[in-house]
Amino acid sequence: MQKKRFVIDTNVFIAAFKSGYTTTTILLLKLLLDPEVELIVDDVLLKEYEKWFKTLSSRTPKIREQVELLYSLIKTKAKIETPDNDDINRVRPYLPETEIADIYHAATCLKTNSILITNDKDFQELRKTKIVEIWTISEAVKKLLKI
Repeated sequence: MQKKRFVIDTNVFIAAFKSGYTTTTILLLKLLLDPEVELIVDDVLLKEYEKWFKTLSSRTPKIREQVELLYSLIKTKAKIETPDNDDINRVRPYLPETEIADIYHAATCLKTNSILITNDKDFQELRKTKIVEIWTISEAVKKLLKI
């Protein structure tokens, strides 16, 4: 049986820490620890995680250990993929031209048949097309945690 593939946008990573231990933290742990889940990242997304890891852990020392652990798990579990130009060109019309990283993440989802978990409103047009399956954090919580 093929594993479910997910790409986790940085806003999920940030939401998992900024308010302490939350439902989003539990969701992220589920995605990282479930052997039936394959976590996909592109190199741009990995750099975004690193930037936010450094920012969050320096800004809020009391959550540093939690941030370090989850960031380490992401780096260990995630499979790095690079989208093709064809994938980029298919998703580009549905995202703002200024959001180059988002275009890249969506193209990575298209290439790998991954579900994107994000609360970023820039993905709304792409979501309507169903070219890429996109879940909000709330939808992911309901579907994966059954809460």
